[in-house]
Amino acid sequence: MIYTKDLTNEPKPTSNSAMVGAALLLILSATALAQSPSVAPIPKTPEHLFVRGHAGQRIWWHPAREFVAPHDLEWMSAALAAVNGLDVASISAVERADWKAQVLEAAQISVPWLWRINLGTASGLYTVTSTQGDVLVAQWRDLGSYKGRRVQESEVWLWDEPWETRFVIRVAREVVSDPKTFGRYCEDLFLWKDDLLRTLTLREVRTHDGHNWILGVFDRPTPSGVPTVSMQALTVGDKGFIVVNVPKPLADAGYPVGASRILERFPPLASRLRGYSKEALLRELGKGYPEHTLQYPEQRDMIIVSELVARERLTKSDVREVVNGRYGGLNWEDPAVVVTRARAFVTALKSRGQLPKYKSELVLALLESTIPARFSDEIAEYILSEFAKERVDASDGAVSLLSSGKCGYSCLNYLATEPSEAAIRQLSSINLSPELEAKKAVVILGIRRRMALGPPKRN
Repeated sequence: MIYTKDLTNEPKPTSNSAMVGAALLLILSATALAQSPSVAPIPKTPEHLFVRGHAGQRIWWHPAREFVAPHDLEWMSAALAAVNGLDVASISAVERADWKAQVLEAAQISVPWLWRINLGTASGLYTVTSTQGDVLVAQWRDLGSYKGRRVQESEVWLWDEPWETRFVIRVAREVVSDPKTFGRYCEDLFLWKDDLLRTLTLREVRTHDGHNWILGVFDRPTPSGVPTVSMQALTVGDKGFIVVNVPKPLADAGYPVGASRILERFPPLASRLRGYSKEALLRELGKGYPEHTLQYPEQRDMIIVSELVARERLTKSDVREVVNGRYGGLNWEDPAVVVTRARAFVTALKSRGQLPKYKSELVLALLESTIPARFSDEIAEYILSEFAKERVDASDGAVSLLSSGKCGYSCLNYLATEPSEAAIRQLSSINLSPELEAKKAVVILGIRRRMALGPPKRN
């Protein structure tokens, strides 16, 4: 059953038909709006329209089109789910010491660079569970502004999912229904700066029944593979809604551990794991992976491993399983998955102060690993560099790896930090390939120079 909700009324069922794939999303976006009162089409823009602002041309309109691409359907469905999920009756007061309040604060401070809205203090919040995981919903009604901007927003809602932070801005219907008005509104709302938001490309999308949406994508410099900020605008009755989507990789730096990119958040995952056996915890590793390497659940694995190592010392077999992993159907050919798994384990050990305790098990996992050679060196480089940072003496392990023909450059780089005659003797006794022999000579020279400075303190 699908529902369309006017914020002041009870949900009304709109469709009970079977829907699959793209057809499901198309009906979701089109049929739900069709049942809303007075949804007028947005006038078609016959040609490109520029809206000139203080910083030059910032808004670009594409002509309206009459087809919907699959990614458009995903955006529209997610935006509609957020709008239909807003429920004033579910709001409760914000308790400042509560876990939900911490997540709310993190979401609120993630967007000051984005717009000219001053959110102030939230009027309340609640949580729901969706197909995307646990969602935090909050509302702001007492909105402020600055720089002389006239406040046009009736309210702002937060729809905070594990993988996306969404803000739903409620405005007058006229703001959304006319392209020129909407362009000017966006020009005034968002903060334009070349290293943050540079331009916004807007386009109309009409569903098969004639209803209209405005979809927008910001040109914002982001790391490779990280999606940028996007938005959708729609009308429901006499209301206009603008849904601004901030991907978690752009927002989660301020979130507490366990609040971002983890499905189980309310209550937090860490509190749910206390009754799990060791075997059950090991089975949980790698779950919650949404088919995108960029979004491998590293934080989730870190929380699980932290619970594991807090109880008892893991066996060599346990460590091998944590590092090498069962992985289910995950892709061994993707180095980001492999390295991230190892990084989650090392991070958990560091958080518990147990990295020195597990140095032999980590080296053994590298020695026995079936990881393809082109990836094992990357993992070894990460683990050995963490040993070096934490002043953990793993030189014997690095020599063993080097002698076995594994992770040559990573081991030599680590041993270069070892100012001891023992390290020099061990290195001198190993025969390497010509290119590694040249590297070894440089390393030995560096060790001799460091020995003059005195030995470092080890853990």
